[in-house]
This record gives sequence, structure tokens and C-alpha cells, in this order.
Amino acid sequence: MIRLNVPSFAAAFGAMWSVFMLYAGLAATADAGTSFVVEAIAPVYPGFGPTMIGSVAGAAWGFLDGAIKGAILAVVYNGIADLDD
Repeated sequence: MIRLNVPSFAAAFGAMWSVFMLYAGLAATADAGTSFVVEAIAPVYPGFGPTMIGSVAGAAWGFLDGAIKGAILAVVYNGIADLDD
């Protein structure tokens, strides 16, 4: 089975989550109906809110959080892939 490159997967997952958090914050700033996402995640990411600076803070926290979760996901996947060999 194909193995994942853990650092690359973690960086890609972090970048994807970072873009999502930036979009969610900016969309909430424009009152595009995504304020519930910001309200749900704001207690977890300090500084995240429906403002330009809050969106950037959310993107930074999102990259860190996404990279950690992406690395965990890749390690678990590789562990399962090794069982197949």
C-alpha cells in the first residue's frame, strides 16, 4: 500500500485548514451567514473572530492545528498501511 510523506501531508492539511479558517472569518466579517462557524471555533482559537485581524489569527491557529492533525492522520494511515505488507 502507498505510504504518505508525513511532513508533506501535515503541511498540506495545515494549509487547507488555514485557508478554510481565513475564509470563514472573512465571510463572517461580510455577514455571509458563516458566523456560526466563527462562534463555534472562537473559544478554541484565541484571537479568532469576525474581523480582518481575527481572520488572520484564525488562519495561523488553523495552520498549526491542521498540521498537527494532518501529521497524526498520516502516521495512523502509514501504520495501517504497514499492516497490509
